[in-house]
Amino acid sequence: MNKVWFATAFLVLLGASCRSTKPVASSDIPQVSAQELWQALDGSRLEFETFSTRADLDIEDTNGKSGASAMVRMYRDSLIWISLRKAGLEGARILITRDSLHILDRTAKTYYPLGFAQLRQQYRIDLGFEALQDLISGNALVRQPLDWTAGLDNGKLLLSGQDGGKVHRFWLRPSDLKLTAQSLEALEHPEQLPGQPGAQSMGMTMQLDAYEPVSDQTFATFRLLTVQGEMPASLQARFSKMAINEPELSFTFHINPGYTVVRDPKE
Repeated sequence: MNKVWFATAFLVLLGASCRSTKPVASSDIPQVSAQELWQALDGSRLEFETFSTRADLDIEDTNGKSGASAMVRMYRDSLIWISLRKAGLEGARILITRDSLHILDRTAKTYYPLGFAQLRQQYRIDLGFEALQDLISGNALVRQPLDWTAGLDNGKLLLSGQDGGKVHRFWLRPSDLKLTAQSLEALEHPEQLPGQPGAQSMGMTMQLDAYEPVSDQTFATFRLLTVQGEMPASLQARFSKMAINEPELSFTFHINPGYTVVRDPKE
């Protein structure tokens, strides 16, 4: 089976961006409380009913390096639709609902229906619709306050907290409190603190930069995503043509009856 489009599709679901920024001396960074950092994070969420964008992608995984472009459309809290293309031809189409993920690999004439429980088991990380929506939007992966700890790390403000077996970290730019990176670490033994013996983990890190205005909000147009797990990979994306609340977005997803149905992407 051709796994290239499946791996590409999975990475695109996670969105992501980065350009390096000049470190700031710790002595020049004002002290900001954990509560203030959380309020800045929560208050900067991209708000929309519908959202669309395009992205140029560079992907590296166990299959090697490849490039693609993507069209992304989202209906808030309901649907995510993605079309992946190479050389102008559609290679895969993805539809995500609140409880499932569907991938059409047009090159292999294959259809993958997947549940989020299956993805959680394979990647050992709590992936769901809201997490994917937030990653594409560039939002923080946490929607409720935790027992936060604030600090400094390499010239950035760091906010960290643990939610059961998941450790969340957010790095914010001191000048404007924009999110520059976030990580999600899922501990195999959550009774152990991160870094302690036995606290093995799986997870992902996303870096963000190059914010641009979208309506009266801002959106990080460069992303770098790194995934650790059974299918380690990285994706760099450059977003363009962002639009919020456009009327009558199309979410067409037709399954050709001649396509082979594969319920386990590792088959």
